Amino acid sequence: MIGGRSLPISELAADVRSIMEAEGLDQAHIVAFGWSAAIALQLAARSPERVISLVLVTPNIPALIADLPVDEARQYGAAQTDLIRDASAAAYKGLTDRALDLYQGIRWGSDWRDHLTKPRLGAIRRAAANLAPLLDGMAPEQLDREALGHVVAPVTIFLREASPAFERWNAEALALAIPQSSVQTAAISGDDAARSTITPEWAPVLLRLLAK
Repeated sequence: MIGGRSLPISELAADVRSIMEAEGLDQAHIVAFGWSAAIALQLAARSPERVISLVLVTPNIPALIADLPVDEARQYGAAQTDLIRDASAAAYKGLTDRALDLYQGIRWGSDWRDHLTKPRLGAIRRAAANLAPLLDGMAPEQLDREALGHVVAPVTIFLREASPAFERWNAEALALAIPQSSVQTAAISGDDAARSTITPEWAPVLLRLLAK
C-alpha cells in the first residue's frame, strides 16, 4: 500500500531511477502508456543521462490540454482535472465505487464495467485503495511544465490512427512543449481503442519505434 495523501510525479520518477540502479541499468529506452507519460518525462528531465529515448503511447496529461489555445480542448482539460480531483477525494474517503466510476469513466465511459472481464474488474478494485495518493499526485499543480522544455532525449508520441480528440490534443500539447518530439500514428489490428487494451499486435509497432 502507498502511504501518504499524495504521491507526486517526482517521487514516482525517482522510484523508476532507483529500479534502474538496482538492476544495473545505466541507460534505457523508456516506453510509457497513458498517465505514466508524465512520470517518464519527469525522469527524462531530471535524469537525462538515464534516458536514451522516450516513446509515449496515447499519453494522457489533462493539465496540458487545459493550456491549449483551443476552447474545446481547454474546456475538456479543465473538466478532466476536476474529475481527477473528485475521484481522488472519493478514494481518500473510502468511496471506492464512486472513485472508480469517476476515474474509469474519464476515458472509458459510464458503462466501463460492462466491457471488462471479472478478473480485470477484480484487479482494478483491489488497486483502488491506491487511487487517492496517485491521482492527487497527478493534479495540475504537480506538473512541472518548465521541466518539459529541458527534455533532451528524442521523444516519439504515438497515437492510433483513429485516436479520439482528447488523445490528439494531448499529443499536440506535448509536441509544443518538448523540443525534440514527433507525433506518429499507426493502425493496430485487434486493438480496442475505446478501452485502451494492450494486445500482442502492439509489440512490432513499439519495436519499430524504438529501433529508429
